[in-house]
Amino acid sequence: MPATTWRLTGLTLPDGQDLRITSVQLWAGDTDVTAQATVSSSFAPSDGALSALGDGDAATVCVWAAQQVRLPGFYIEWTFAAAVEITRIFLGATAYAGVLTGGASVINAIGAVAGGVMLGAVSWQAKKALAHGAVGFWSLTGSGSVQPDEVAGARNATRTGGAIVAAQLAVDGAQAFDAQTTGLIRIPSVTGVDGAGFSVCIDLQYTTAENLVIAEHGNDNMGWSIQSLSAAQFSSFGVPFGAMGVPVGNVEKSMWFTDVGVNDGKPHRLVMTIDNVGAVALYLDGRLATRRGNSGAGVTKPTYNTSYIDIGSRNGAYGLPAGSRIANFALFNRVLSASEARLLSNSVGWPIQTIPQTATLAVAQEHWLGQGESATQSPQVVALDMECGGQCSIYGTVELYAQAGNIPLPRRVRLHRSRDGLLVRETWSNAQGQYRFDGITNRYKYDVIAWDHEGLQQSVVANDQTPEVMP
Repeated sequence: MPATTWRLTGLTLPDGQDLRITSVQLWAGDTDVTAQATVSSSFAPSDGALSALGDGDAATVCVWAAQQVRLPGFYIEWTFAAAVEITRIFLGATAYAGVLTGGASVINAIGAVAGGVMLGAVSWQAKKALAHGAVGFWSLTGSGSVQPDEVAGARNATRTGGAIVAAQLAVDGAQAFDAQTTGLIRIPSVTGVDGAGFSVCIDLQYTTAENLVIAEHGNDNMGWSIQSLSAAQFSSFGVPFGAMGVPVGNVEKSMWFTDVGVNDGKPHRLVMTIDNVGAVALYLDGRLATRRGNSGAGVTKPTYNTSYIDIGSRNGAYGLPAGSRIANFALFNRVLSASEARLLSNSVGWPIQTIPQTATLAVAQEHWLGQGESATQSPQVVALDMECGGQCSIYGTVELYAQAGNIPLPRRVRLHRSRDGLLVRETWSNAQGQYRFDGITNRYKYDVIAWDHEGLQQSVVANDQTPEVMP
């Protein structure tokens, strides 16, 4: 609902840290209207000027002391000369400075909530994958045709066409690969590296709504392929507009998607893991963001018909258009854990990604994010689960009973709150059958349900599990 005054409230801070915000952008539809507003706050900044929030300079910072932010009346407010309807907020902050909690909201004077809170900018490092044991890493920014493998040097890639352009897809990166429709970077001799459980990490930025190839091993979707999707596919697969798709083994049998749009023209870090049975997990900017569609909901192992990985296009066809960006491709010969995927994006806690369009609330009410609602996590501002988040864990194993000895199984495992069945977390057990849910509160008991995606066994439930304090 249009209003002249919009207010950011509900911010909290970890460990007494000050709140340090570098920029705020207010968007009405596709228009940045920040400059049309006068900004004020309940307390004057302890350092910097309020004008730093809208000057577009990431080097200028506006600081509020931790004790100011903790006060219940703390807010930052924007006032417009005429009523506007804010639909998106872009908030940039220095790494780990503040936390946008589940109770934070942007409300106007009569209680309407902005419909899509976008907390932005990158804080992940280009070569962070090297610290997690990547077996290959390519920044994809070499000025010539050779794109060095910075791990072993044994699999130097070759660029054909496209261009290396200025772009910041990581805090320490200033360039990226623009495929320009027909460009291609080919990594040779990867056979066996992604033969069993493996992981991929890639930075990307695009706006297209066409079905095009971002990176893949194997032609015709027989291996694995990370793709942008077309408008028709969003509808046919029943996934959010802008979602990314990953066919594995056979698109008709095994198709995986992100649960939010990715084609927003902003930098994203994607971590993809595929286990030894072909189950996929997609982490977007550190958050588990996997969903299935209306079809292709089986699980199939990759079937490789090439010995190389193509990035930017498929043999020079189906490539991302000019203006798209790809950088920092890493390959791991193991399945990364959820914690590692979060750390690769400098993400902590349990961020959740998108607030859907929200109806007008009652006057003077703020909007607490509930199940199915959330805030897009910036690597620099972290959204936490205030209802079920905490410092405890539940863990265990999934096994198939056998007289000769139980057999560990990788299976989808879901954590529900016992008292009302609320879905709290979801993960997959690893090849040893081990699963773990960290970062949950011990205020509740939980039911753990293991699901057999192969459809051969009934689900197994462990009721009323009590979390343990994490070491």
